[in-house]
Amino acid sequence: MNGIGDLGAIAIGDAIATAPKLEVLWLWNNRLGDDGAMAIARGLQASRSMRRLNLAKNNVGDAGCAA
Repeated sequence: MNGIGDLGAIAIGDAIATAPKLEVLWLWNNRLGDDGAMAIARGLQASRSMRRLNLAKNNVGDAGCAA
């Protein structure tokens, strides 16, 4: 666990959008909530390379899952 949290996930979401070769991202157990999941989802919309994303063991609720 790194404890990245939602603020860190916002930065990661921005980075995903500009990382053309990123294929795997494991954010297991990092205290992410809905805001963090939504930020990552926004980054994924611009990503063409992401193949695997793990957000298990976080505090993502219905809103984050829907993103």
